[in-house]
Amino acid sequence: MKEATMVRAYVLLEVAQSKTQKVLNELTKMGFVKQFDAITGNYDIIAHIEGLDQNDLGKMVATQIAPLDGVERTVTYPVIEF
Repeated sequence: MKEATMVRAYVLLEVAQSKTQKVLNELTKMGFVKQFDAITGNYDIIAHIEGLDQNDLGKMVATQIAPLDGVERTVTYPVIEF
């Protein structure tokens, strides 16, 4: 039986200034979030996520990351395998 290959994406989060630490704390509780960092620039946090397929990734962002208190905007960039 073929082993399932996980798909990956990077999610950029724009977060209300006073809520960054709270959002970072919440991301630590999400098993599909493999790594994250606070960054400078137009966005405040970058997260590396994994899921079963692109649909799965979209659902996780829409239902678990985007609704977090303080998250104002998310942009998702799927990883392309060559």
